[in-house]
Amino acid sequence: MTRRDQAEIVLACALLPLALELFPATRVLGWLRRVPRRASASPPDASLARGTDRVLHAAPGPWRYSCLRRAVVLTALLRRAGRDAHVVLGVRRAAAGGFEAHAWIRCEGTEPYLEPGPVDGFQELRPAAP
Repeated sequence: MTRRDQAEIVLACALLPLALELFPATRVLGWLRRVPRRASASPPDASLARGTDRVLHAAPGPWRYSCLRRAVVLTALLRRAGRDAHVVLGVRRAAAGGFEAHAWIRCEGTEPYLEPGPVDGFQELRPAAP
């Protein structure tokens, strides 16, 4: 992976979690649909995921790793690489009776894509109509 690739990962990890703090998630997810493609070749998808995880796990405060931050950052990087990636949000009933939420990636028909853990039992939330 080149320094440019690494810089792009760090920049996405710096800007997108901050955007999630400042704007409604629906707006940020809408922006992801308009991410421009890279003119040059991209690193392998698994390298993008490892780089994203490394940066977010080391980051403080609002940049710290969460499933939503990871899914948003990695979706943007995958879309830059020319992949048809989307963030999926889901919920399930927790053992204690409450609800758990989770975010993961759907990429070109594969779901979950590059997910570090299982998403069994989560029901996908449908996006609100525009």
